[in-house]
Amino acid sequence: MDWSGLVQAVVWLLLILDPLGNLPLFMAATHDKTSAERRKTFTLATFVAFLLLVLFMLGGITVLNLFRVTLADLQIAGGLLLLIIAVRIVLFGHWGADEEEQTSVVPLACPLLTGPGAITATLVLQATYGLALTL
Repeated sequence: MDWSGLVQAVVWLLLILDPLGNLPLFMAATHDKTSAERRKTFTLATFVAFLLLVLFMLGGITVLNLFRVTLADLQIAGGLLLLIIAVRIVLFGHWGADEEEQTSVVPLACPLLTGPGAITATLVLQATYGLALTL
């Protein structure tokens, strides 16, 4: 096993996923929840983000080619979605989702954790190091 590649992949994904930078957004999205509800929201968001990354790693290029979407298109769409979420949080002080499942998936799991940067990084890591190391 290529240990330097594994370390590089872990550091790269850790920097792109930015768990500490997303913490204030998590707190804003779950400001009115109890500790148990926050834990459930965190677990669901992490699971959905992991599932999305694995799905894009296994079939992302095929799906993007099928719909003729480039990685640049994906980055622009993700950036616009993040902008809409940021404006909504600034204007209303919170995301405003009614159910915790909605808060877990949007905006926490996608696009904050599994955004265009994480998807692109996963696809590049798979092309560079292979499926096993990236997974």
